[in-house]
Amino acid sequence: MALLRLRFGADAAEAWEHGDPPRTLFEFALVERGGATRQGRAELADLPLADTLEIVLPARAARLLRLKLPPVKPAVLRRVLPNLVEDSVIGDPAESFAAVLPGIGADGLREVAVLDRRWLRAAQRVAQLRAARRVVVVTEAMLAPSVPFLCAEGGEAWLRHADGVLPFALDGAGTTVATGPAASVAGSASAARAPADPPPALRLAAARLRSGAVASLDCAGLDADLCARWSDALGLALAPSDWRWTDAAPALPDASLLQFEFARSTRGAGQTLRPWRWAIGFAAAALLVWTVGLNADWLRLRREHARITAQMETDFRTAFPEVPLVVDPLRQARRQVELASTAGQDRYLELTTALAGLLPPNDATGSLRTLNFTAGTLRASLAPAVAPMTEQLLDALRARGYDAVAEPQGDGSQILVLRKREAS
Repeated sequence: MALLRLRFGADAAEAWEHGDPPRTLFEFALVERGGATRQGRAELADLPLADTLEIVLPARAARLLRLKLPPVKPAVLRRVLPNLVEDSVIGDPAESFAAVLPGIGADGLREVAVLDRRWLRAAQRVAQLRAARRVVVVTEAMLAPSVPFLCAEGGEAWLRHADGVLPFALDGAGTTVATGPAASVAGSASAARAPADPPPALRLAAARLRSGAVASLDCAGLDADLCARWSDALGLALAPSDWRWTDAAPALPDASLLQFEFARSTRGAGQTLRPWRWAIGFAAAALLVWTVGLNADWLRLRREHARITAQMETDFRTAFPEVPLVVDPLRQARRQVELASTAGQDRYLELTTALAGLLPPNDATGSLRTLNFTAGTLRASLAPAVAPMTEQLLDALRARGYDAVAEPQGDGSQILVLRKREAS
């Protein structure tokens, strides 16, 4: 997963807090597979894409305090934090923000970062314009590889120690030393310039470190000769290091200064929907199940339709074998039934009229019992009294162009089968 590390300049808080995004060149490092694969300076729109955006504020942007915090819920802690840090706030308390860093020391104290809200509002704007999935905001001192640690770059320096961060300026008179690690990532010739003697602020900090049984510390941005001279002056062993903010390990998400109201309002595209991830997951699963069920039901209905169509075609061919082509069995069957019904009505009248004309008029003995007409064939049940005249009846019907056959029954009656003779 790629991480884009972006460093804010000293004037970024004022430049990015309000108004249109300024055309600012950011120092950046693209970290992939555990190391920086690309470094340089670019405007915000030209920066490479990454899943995580890590904004690095200047070390002097935040004061790190060690406080005893009450074991309360985050919502309660948010309300009591301003009261706990009010003695350490420089400036307008309403514009100060306190963020709790992860981890608890052996003495039960927690680290709390106090900074101006303008830094977080500026980081918020940049994060929203980048639309990263995850956003982490830290200071450069929070990325220090060890504690204590001294870093110098240009005319600025900071000391990360157990009790916080001491930022100071390297503006004293004396011999200056150009150091390679402090050169900008753009490859410019600008170099850190440090006084030959340690600044007074660093001397006081070194005295406190010595009293705390600290005998050595790593320092970045100073060459070996200057480290040796400062070691003698401070009474501490300074070990040169080539560490830079671009080489630091990625900060943990819970170490971000974007907490409380800033954590809710500064989120990337993926983090905005994070509270809804279970609901979205269930909705997606329900949609998937519905889609699979819909397709399965459609397949079942398609097979049922094919089966019914095949059965209808078979029934149609059985009922109307003379029709050579079957396109729409149901429609064709209705048409054939309609035609058969229309033609059958005329044929029924014709056959019954022919038969009635040959039976005795005013038949009081009930010579004709029943009539049954099916598929152009008339079946007439004749009483036993008509048996002697059956042959004469058949001959007369045949002479008129009908096919007539008598079927004797067990009770002496006969079934006269009569149909119209087809022309050959």
